[in-house]
Amino acid sequence: MTNFYTNNSNGESLNVDDFSRICILLDGIDEIGNNEERERFITKISTFQKWFLETYKLCKLQIIFSTRDIDFIEEKNLLPDFEKIELLPFDVGQAFQLVKRLIPGSKIKAESFIKAIKDSQLSNSLTRTPMALSLMAILYREEEIDLEELPANITELYNKFTDYYLNRWDTTKGISLQYKFEETKNILALIAKDLHIQETTVIERDVLIDILNKIKKEYGYQELNDIDQFLNNLKERSGVFHYNEKNGKCMFSHQAFQEYFVSIAYDDSEEDIFCEYFFDNWWSNVMIFYSGKQPKRDVFLKKVIKTVVPTNTLQNFAYLRLLSKCFQASYLMHNNSKRILTERLIDTFDNLYKGILVEEEKNEFGLLYTLSTIDFIVQFRDFFRSLMSSKHFNREQVLEILKDRLKAYTHKYADIILYCIAYHISYSEVDAKYLEEFLMVPNMDERWQRICFIDIIKLKNRSKYDEKSFRKLKKNQLKYRIYIQKQFRETAYKYLLPSRL
Repeated sequence: MTNFYTNNSNGESLNVDDFSRICILLDGIDEIGNNEERERFITKISTFQKWFLETYKLCKLQIIFSTRDIDFIEEKNLLPDFEKIELLPFDVGQAFQLVKRLIPGSKIKAESFIKAIKDSQLSNSLTRTPMALSLMAILYREEEIDLEELPANITELYNKFTDYYLNRWDTTKGISLQYKFEETKNILALIAKDLHIQETTVIERDVLIDILNKIKKEYGYQELNDIDQFLNNLKERSGVFHYNEKNGKCMFSHQAFQEYFVSIAYDDSEEDIFCEYFFDNWWSNVMIFYSGKQPKRDVFLKKVIKTVVPTNTLQNFAYLRLLSKCFQASYLMHNNSKRILTERLIDTFDNLYKGILVEEEKNEFGLLYTLSTIDFIVQFRDFFRSLMSSKHFNREQVLEILKDRLKAYTHKYADIILYCIAYHISYSEVDAKYLEEFLMVPNMDERWQRICFIDIIKLKNRSKYDEKSFRKLKKNQLKYRIYIQKQFRETAYKYLLPSRL
């Protein structure tokens, strides 16, 4: 802290007593070496925090960690006194603020880019993270992409960005550049694969040279005839690969780049490893990139369905999130494959809900005991919408599958699952008739009259809806208003647990 402050304040010394609060932001701690190194680092920070609070009574200390792997911290109970905060995807306003910074001096160009997001020209799941949005905005700024030909999945986005930073189209480099580019890309992929298998993101220069010599021996790439020159070329391409001159260590500029290149290193002869590691968060993004490499191919995802079986609530949740994202990346699959995957997502979503009911009733603790009935329902509805957030899930064939499932009462889906399906279709097609269809399911609890009534009001000005049916629904939800209001005020376990029905 002292050195950092001095280096950034023209040599001024740090006097903690001059401040009422000091904030330390530690970004991306899951990119630190391996798990042991990460645990030691977090332990040191915790020790420092205790020392600071004991030493300085007038200055408050706030430490903020950022990580994609919260499970590691919770399993080790490393930060018991810290509050967990989940960062949501960017909304349009936040996206616009970032894009204005990335495309300075051109408000019209920035607004055109944001308009593409609003018009669903871009997949929500693709653009609403800072990293992906930044890459796309940079490519748009440099006129490497056109708003009419935007990347359809995350892999295509990283393909375009690495093409740009590896100078694929710089014809001044010579006629053999295309060939050299492919070699460089595969060399980076093999480096990334080695790092990922070792569960690290950092590599010593000497170790990297050993890896490059091994790659040269096994593949005979001409780009590695002069390894020192190859390393110098990598240093110039700091947008993708980073070399620290001070400590001699190398790493990809962002963990997402490492994961992208790892996906390039694997082919169908090795993809069984992804099924083995399907519930390992370290490999999740690799599988999404891998699925996007050949978006028409369905073999890998069919293999996942056959061989990977979630056995508890946490695994059901992880399975849904990852399978959904891989599905979005494989957007050119045959319609039959889309049907199989969509039905599996819905079935697993139903299993997740029923599993939560069983586990939380057994433990007498959880969301059912802390949220009201309406809040619990909205949580599940929003999660389902997030699973189906890609524009590819709103294509006609996927929506037709959802419509079939809405009618399939014989599947014995929970009422919440049917509601989530009806809500998603209605808001995707701006047509409330699917919510009305949901209300026709036999033996529905009266609470759905009120919930769907509010949903339909929100859609009423934008959709065709039979006024006679609407008046009937309005009358029914008023008839049971006392019972419904009671549900919405009290905790969900009183009304959703099967044993209390």
